[in-house]
Amino acid sequence: MRRLAYLISVLLLSVISLNHICAQVYEPAPVTVSTEKIRMDGQLYYVHKVVEKQTLYSIAKAYGVSTEDITAVNPELKDGNSLKTGSTILIPASPVSKQADAAAEAKKENIQAPSNEKDSDRFDGIDYFTHKVKWYENLQSIAKKYGVSQELIIEFNNLESIYVKKRQILKIPDPEFIARAEALVSGEKSGTEETAPASDTEEKAAAVSLEEPENLFFDSASPRGAQVTISLVLPLECSLEGSGGNTNYMDFYSGALLAAKSLNDRGIKLEINVIDTQEYNSSADIAESGILDGSAYVIGPVHAREIAGMLPYCKRKGIATVSPLDHKALELAYEYDNLVQIPVSAASQFNDIASWINENKAGGTVLVLSEVGGTGGPEKEMAENALARIGMEYKTFSYNILQGRGVEHSISGLLDINAVNHIVIASENEAFVNDAIRNINTLCTVGKYNIRTYGTAKLRSFETIETEHFHNVNLHLSMGYYVDYNSRETMRFLGQYRAVFNTEPSPFAFQGYDAFMFFATVASLKNGSEPIRLEDMPCMHLLQSDMKFERVSENGGYENKAARRIVFLNDYTVKLVEGSAF
Repeated sequence: MRRLAYLISVLLLSVISLNHICAQVYEPAPVTVSTEKIRMDGQLYYVHKVVEKQTLYSIAKAYGVSTEDITAVNPELKDGNSLKTGSTILIPASPVSKQADAAAEAKKENIQAPSNEKDSDRFDGIDYFTHKVKWYENLQSIAKKYGVSQELIIEFNNLESIYVKKRQILKIPDPEFIARAEALVSGEKSGTEETAPASDTEEKAAAVSLEEPENLFFDSASPRGAQVTISLVLPLECSLEGSGGNTNYMDFYSGALLAAKSLNDRGIKLEINVIDTQEYNSSADIAESGILDGSAYVIGPVHAREIAGMLPYCKRKGIATVSPLDHKALELAYEYDNLVQIPVSAASQFNDIASWINENKAGGTVLVLSEVGGTGGPEKEMAENALARIGMEYKTFSYNILQGRGVEHSISGLLDINAVNHIVIASENEAFVNDAIRNINTLCTVGKYNIRTYGTAKLRSFETIETEHFHNVNLHLSMGYYVDYNSRETMRFLGQYRAVFNTEPSPFAFQGYDAFMFFATVASLKNGSEPIRLEDMPCMHLLQSDMKFERVSENGGYENKAARRIVFLNDYTVKLVEGSAF
């Protein structure tokens, strides 16, 4: 007992001493007030990214608010939870009236109203400022932002309808003149049809204040007023008693909603059928019910076996069916010409790798590294076919991980010490890939060979491999999915998603946005009087996916051939590089 008490005393003294030392050298990181703001439920917030060593107190002090103000809008910080470096929190802006704040923002833009616009006589003497319509705004969201009616904006600007265009200049009465202006149009009707009341989700999305994007997906590609019907078939589990729904597919649905909001604001009239697969006995029952009839695209179901149950009916009705997530559904495309497969197959990834090597090869050896034994998959054949397809010379080396160490010496005999060597890991077996990366790491760090290592997206999911080795071997991955957080489009989506759903988007949310954005837009496009063909669409760069579809055979369905390329650099950063999908 005395020994235990002694050890506890020593431990406590050590902790006290350590805390004392830390206190002497610790300095909170300076806090820079963010320039990014969002509006949520009528309140303006700063979007602040936490930097290492920043404290709740230092952040609150910089923004002129209390720590309680911050924890009130960031519940995850309550109960003593600490700030996480790199996380994003919302900081309430100084409380001001909604109208005055919105007017001040508009005046900052210093936009002049068009000189050829004629004022109505009845509004003479009413001061106003101007508002430039953002890409995500509609008349309803603008009216709500400034606390005025839609009728007032229509009458004050002599609009012919409720539709407004991106970058259109609108006049908004100054706050002190709003009551007078509203009285002038009281009881009068604009002669336009009102839109249906927006849902809470739509209103929040419309209220998010973000910068005007430089390059919108499919910007101005779709004709205003185009009518599109899209069906989403997902296992949401909403009908199950006590169930909050399937989180992953709710995320997918949430991302699709934000895409629909963006498209609606650009004038595409959407009808969305949301079908919960849990409410039906089978996917065939969903199709035979007729609920999918008239859809331009059906996105879902999720699993290949469920997609197979819907395809015969959808083919008879001429409805294109999109497989959004399951790689196994690609096999169905060889039988059904109405199937569209989004996930990029391993074979397509190896084709991209072969093209990637061909674009950068300058001498040196191309080596296909594969596994011998029962766990070896079809990847070796895929890699060799991809290289042969473009006429590239290559060597092969196969081994079993039970051969023990020393394999790197055999591999080195196939490489060129004086040139760049390209090694393709033709396996998706984690144990083999781990051993292969370890051997290549030895060749790079000890043998001083100049090596570029290539693999498919599967490698990035392996948790047993030291990330440091990925950087040491100069790993090049061909990916079906990858989010570039340096992209302005990504940052806008993050701001909207956080504001609307009060959480971080998962990969399913990004995929829901990409799938809905792409196929709803394609459905709205026309080539003369005919719908545009999917194979005629250029390669499109979205948030998480790139999409370029080709038929798998003359009479087959479509496969996405667009892969993204990332490189693990020796400075321990990961870079998205320009490739076949750009």
